[in-house]
Amino acid sequence: QKYGGISNYFCNLGLELIKKNYNISYLSPIHKNNNLKKIPKNNIYGMRLIYPKFFNFFVDKINFNLSNLIINKKKPDLIHKTYFSKNNFSFALKKFITFYDVTHELSQSKSPYLDQIIKLKKNNMSSAHHILVPSNTVKSDLINFYNIKENKISVTYFSSDYEKIS
Repeated sequence: QKYGGISNYFCNLGLELIKKNYNISYLSPIHKNNNLKKIPKNNIYGMRLIYPKFFNFFVDKINFNLSNLIINKKKPDLIHKTYFSKNNFSFALKKFITFYDVTHELSQSKSPYLDQIIKLKKNNMSSAHHILVPSNTVKSDLINFYNIKENKISVTYFSSDYEKIS
């Protein structure tokens, strides 16, 4: 995506951590996200490249493989996934994931992919050391839908990077 709430959240979170002198890196091998322009270049592994939508499948495959190579080489202490993936990164000392909502779980859709999505979410949450959520409602949903222990979940309210102009 070129813009989006999730990427804006991660960019703002990263900027705050950088201000506090944490050593963080964004892994986004090939991307077209404008939010990443806010991040210092030395904190990004990847490049911005505009490509047509029908290339998404190929870019996803390339990004998956490049991400595995880079992460396996760097072996970071902590990984914070932006979304659910098949990558487990078992070597990481700490794994965090942000869980946004239970839209799929509440869906009345009979999509053949729904079971796969829910299974992927379960796998990612069970391998995570900690789960961040944007509200107490989502926290409650995780406890009720997935039986996640309350002490494994923290609410981190999303905020805006809107600056009031006087």
